[in-house]
Amino acid sequence: MSARNSKLKSATTPQELESRYRKIFETAEVGLWEEDYSQVKAELDLLRQRGVSDFRDYFSRNPQEVIRLAGLIRVLDANAQALKLVIAVTIASLLPDGKNEGPVYGWQRYRLPPRSYGDRIS
Repeated sequence: MSARNSKLKSATTPQELESRYRKIFETAEVGLWEEDYSQVKAELDLLRQRGVSDFRDYFSRNPQEVIRLAGLIRVLDANAQALKLVIAVTIASLLPDGKNEGPVYGWQRYRLPPRSYGDRIS
């Protein structure tokens, strides 16, 4: 067993695992964001229940929905490297009006999904 696997197996409590992955998140040399898309998923599920089966077509005809759905994405956390990318001092400075909601960058990031994307949502 490698030293890495041994260390993972020795960290058995949820608190130990949380601490380990928190350290990895905070010290990574790449920008990492933790975002919550659960409200977006719920809205997509509602659209599907209402009969939307071709999301590409639906969003092409309703581009304001892309903006609205992007506004439902919540930023939960970002590491130091991610903050450097957007020249932010703290995570709070990324959030509109200090609230933990809404997109942190322009809605243009949210391009129309590939045709198969809507089919993979379950």
